[in-house]
Amino acid sequence: MRSKWKLWDFFKANPRSIDPDKKGLYAVHCFDPIVMKLFKDQIPSSDLEGGKLNILTAKDLTSDWMEQNLQTLGLFGNSESYLVHFAQDLSKDAQEKLLSEDLLLDDRYVILSFERETDFYKELVKKDEVFGIDIQAAMFWENRELLEFFSARTGGYLDYSAAQKLQESVEATCSNYLNILEQLKINFENESITVDKLDEVLSKEKLDQFMLAELFATKKFTVFYKQLLSVSTANESLQRFFAFMQKHMGKICDSSYLDSKKKLSKYDRQILSCSKIWKKDDAMRSIDYFKELEVEAKLKKPLLTQRLRRDYFRTF
Repeated sequence: MRSKWKLWDFFKANPRSIDPDKKGLYAVHCFDPIVMKLFKDQIPSSDLEGGKLNILTAKDLTSDWMEQNLQTLGLFGNSESYLVHFAQDLSKDAQEKLLSEDLLLDDRYVILSFERETDFYKELVKKDEVFGIDIQAAMFWENRELLEFFSARTGGYLDYSAAQKLQESVEATCSNYLNILEQLKINFENESITVDKLDEVLSKEKLDQFMLAELFATKKFTVFYKQLLSVSTANESLQRFFAFMQKHMGKICDSSYLDSKKKLSKYDRQILSCSKIWKKDDAMRSIDYFKELEVEAKLKKPLLTQRLRRDYFRTF
């Protein structure tokens, strides 16, 4: 069974993300990786055996693994819960098993995280025993609600003029709003945010995410990696940046969405310009590359910096 939500409505109605009385298989489609992180973080550790979700990727969830861990009772029972990232990439064998065979999940959760609404997802959520959750992107006329949601999450308050300017200055995405609001909180904690304060943070923010995106999109790879490696930042910030880059390069790969826009923003014009210097196959490979980096940042792999440094030297 499937339920569809807007971001702000879902978390208001489901402060724990999942019902402690409804254990089993969850198929969760979120329009943005940040939303999936919020979903995961709101699950109380007290609802989970051992106080944690075991993190897997689609490659880990093989047919054999499911037989051993989800269809067989262990000596002491099976009570561990799992979160599976990139469920849209599950193998055909794994998909078939999930669609046609029963799992032993009476006392635990298995949460499949989908980044795309695939045919497999649509079939899976038709099953009565599957809890399907679809958290959908905000429409353009709902950008104010999106901003207000993240303002409440970060504990920030923007006055009317500042909120209006923020919506006009950056693309309305979760990562953009969250990054800027977190910077505002760091710099102006417990203060009402005016346009002047917002301008101070916006100038710094553009030297961060948007400047790096422009460097990569214009194929200034050496400078891109040098700038990225010079920034000391947490894995969560890198994860958001790599997720942003997937969407950024996706727009460069297919800029046809701009055809329906009557007026192009500065960001739109950059996308259009960069789309002319990228071959589609190369842009698609870059999306896969940033997806790999996002996974490494998400799993906090210690060799991520080493990989970025290696890629930097390859640009010479």
